[in-house]
Formats: sequence, structure tokens, C-alpha cells
Amino acid sequence: MRPVNIRSIPFCGYSMYPALRPGDTLIVKKVNGKGGDIKLGDIVCFSQEESYTAHRVINIIENEKDLTVTTKGDNMTSPDTPRILNGDGILKVVMIKRGGSDLIKPGFGRIHACLSSSNLTFGIVKGWIGRGLKRFIIR
Repeated sequence: MRPVNIRSIPFCGYSMYPALRPGDTLIVKKVNGKGGDIKLGDIVCFSQEESYTAHRVINIIENEKDLTVTTKGDNMTSPDTPRILNGDGILKVVMIKRGGSDLIKPGFGRIHACLSSSNLTFGIVKGWIGRGLKRFIIR
């Protein structure tokens, strides 16, 4: 018997290609409270009218009252509008099924999110590398 807060959602579209492909099945769980179990790189689904949008978390800002996340499709050029999480209608992808195989690889999403060009971390690291190279080249 499957827990009540776990369910499957069919995926269609190319916003998350190649991580997610049309025909994949997303096994998702409901996020509790203000989304404390969401981490950088996780794929989350947001309710949009009568369907869901699945995108990767690329930035998290947490304060005393709430948690704000920025998501972005892996195949998209710009991030989504940041969202304040309150747990309503937010699902976290815990497994991806494609052609009968279970595909999710824990930890890979965090690497992908950090390398995303619209992630603040990427800009900081890129700046450090650029300044470091300038020091060696100018000398």
C-alpha cells in the first residue's frame, strides 16, 4: 500500500529536457508546511490552473516567516518568478519513471542548479574565478 501523500503525475513538454521528457511519470510527494524539505536542485511541481508545472529549484531564501524559492526549467533561458512557499499545492519529485526504469539520481540536481547560469551561486563562483585569473594574468 502506498502512502497517501505520494502519487504519480504524467509529464509532458520540454521545459525540463533532457532531465524530464514527454511520457515520463513523476512520482511526487506533498510538501509539508513552508517547504522545509525542499533543497537546492530539487524538482518541484506547482499547481497552475488545472495542471502542474515541474521545474528545478535554483535559489532558496529563508527567513523567520517563510521560504521563497526560485525555479527554472533546465531547458529555459530565464527563471520563473520567485514563489513564497506555504505548502499548498506544492509537490516534490521523489522519483522519475521512464520506460519502466526508475531514473532519479539524488544529489545531481544540486550540481545542475549550482551550474545554472541564472543561479546566484554560479555568478559568485564565476566572479571568484575571473578575479583569480586576472591576478595571475596581470602579474
